[in-house]
Amino acid sequence: MSANRPQDNALLAAQVELFVLRASTPPSAPLKNGLIAVAPVTVPVTGERAAEILARMPKPIRCTAHATEMDVLWVECVQLTSAEEGKLHAIYVTVMEEQLLAARGPSKSTGLDNRVVVRSAGRPREELFVPENVFVRWCQDYQLPPSITFGVWPATSARGAERGHPIYEVHRIEPVDPESLPPEVRSRFR
Repeated sequence: MSANRPQDNALLAAQVELFVLRASTPPSAPLKNGLIAVAPVTVPVTGERAAEILARMPKPIRCTAHATEMDVLWVECVQLTSAEEGKLHAIYVTVMEEQLLAARGPSKSTGLDNRVVVRSAGRPREELFVPENVFVRWCQDYQLPPSITFGVWPATSARGAERGHPIYEVHRIEPVDPESLPPEVRSRFR
């Protein structure tokens, strides 16, 4: 994965988002055909076409996904438009960027050849090498839903030393019943 132009970065960031969403589905969902449906359209498309659709959506957005019975990744996205969502997203981006700086380690400088490894915790051997600038763009454009989290290994740790890149491992958090939450936070869990 390489990127030079801003529109390339937007498309590559959308591909990162689709990878993260796929990695967040239960391993029991095979998703072998690679088809993705991006709501509100119900017709499945290829991963490349789905990335184009996501790249054109107004940002920032929060997407969720699940596997359908037909092995299609169903993706739904919501634009973050309220003032409160804007403030929370700005904090989210700051935290993600600071986490990247810490995971990169003190000796790494920023550059196009610096990469981040995004790995699926539930789907062994599924990983994506992402240029740092694309990873930062992904952080700015897409906000993780509460059902997804990362385990992060610095580039200098034993798990990251094999490639010398920070590793972000995608973990799925079991769904929360929104009705069990206070009304003011329910919308964040839908």
